[in-house]
Amino acid sequence: MACGYAEYTRTFGARLAACGPAGLRLLGGQDGARLAGRPALAITGHHDRDLIDTRQPQHVSLEQAFAGVVFYMLQTCLGLQPRAFDRQLIVRRPLLPRFVDRVEVTGLWVGAGKAHLRFAREEDVRASAEVVGVEGELDVVIEAER
Repeated sequence: MACGYAEYTRTFGARLAACGPAGLRLLGGQDGARLAGRPALAITGHHDRDLIDTRQPQHVSLEQAFAGVVFYMLQTCLGLQPRAFDRQLIVRRPLLPRFVDRVEVTGLWVGAGKAHLRFAREEDVRASAEVVGVEGELDVVIEAER
């Protein structure tokens, strides 16, 4: 539902779940949001560490399960489209949630080059992007809103 909301409203979708298996159900939605190119936030709880890997019914380590999703969420929100073979990084329509005013990305490797970027929320959830610096062979293209 959050993925559908994000797609329909062109903003962020957010979902809540308890820990364990309920939190794992959010992974499918996160993957759907990634494939649709829309940002969706999954918020879950977590058991005390001493209950993980015991016979408790909800003993799943959600930190490990969601570890791969974080990069895709950042990539989608910030509109990052790396093209390593072309030595190019395209920034297209970056978004920041209303509770985040700015984000700085330093040392983002793309091929043989590194980019240092700054994003600032402007209106609603739209954000501006600025190239702070580039190291190595990399062309950073910031595409204007169409």
